[in-house]
Amino acid sequence: AFGFDTGVLKGILKGPKGSPGLTQVTDTRTGAERARSPGLFSLYRIFDRTTRYEDARARDSESKLLADGAVEYRWPADERNPYELRAVYRWADEQSLDLEIRVTARQDLPDCEVFLSTYLEGTDHSYGFARDDPDRFVEVLESQGTYHLFPRDAEARAIALDGRWKREPHPVDWFLQPRFAAALGLRREARSGATSLVMAPPDDCFAVSMPYGTEPHQSLYLSLLGRTIRAGQSATARARLVLGGTISDEEALELYQAYLGELQIENRD
Repeated sequence: AFGFDTGVLKGILKGPKGSPGLTQVTDTRTGAERARSPGLFSLYRIFDRTTRYEDARARDSESKLLADGAVEYRWPADERNPYELRAVYRWADEQSLDLEIRVTARQDLPDCEVFLSTYLEGTDHSYGFARDDPDRFVEVLESQGTYHLFPRDAEARAIALDGRWKREPHPVDWFLQPRFAAALGLRREARSGATSLVMAPPDDCFAVSMPYGTEPHQSLYLSLLGRTIRAGQSATARARLVLGGTISDEEALELYQAYLGELQIENRD
């Protein structure tokens, strides 16, 4: 395993035997544990239009520490998984973890999806940022269903409903929320105000999903890519996890806009 201490968060990024992301995260501001099994920012289900491949977090991977302190994971292609998957984890600041993934196809992968999962300890309210007049955070409610999905657009909605989520194990029935106005999911603990965010550029993420707030998984999900990767080609997606203290809705949006601004600067460079 790979240990980390940012000054605010300390814990473990799991090593090569299975790949469940950050499995222990202690918040030194409060002493609270922020991670819940099976971990934070773990690559979970891998789909294309016709196939559910092996869950990435259950597969053994090759991992190494990079010179700048980032950690790289690689899942090689094999008979059951006709693609190579690479993931790089890097701390952007003391409470923000960046992830970049790259999928290289060994055969055509129509509407390829990499489903990124985050399981949080001690949260009891969950929200997506929905398109409205004005755009706003919408709390997802148990009365509407267990699992809720905010699609990017009509094409994303069609991908989510193409049958992939009916495939075993653990099929999911989504309650479809309005289109997202930002690829941004939020969970908060009402008592302490501790807030966790997952976010991605909208071109890299076609859906944000989550269960209602008190559902036991206490999770947030990002559906990354959502596009066809031809044999021999690669596709890349990025995401960020923020494990904050008290973060207001307005501050959450500011953090998202700052993240997109950082990516624009990187792209220019």
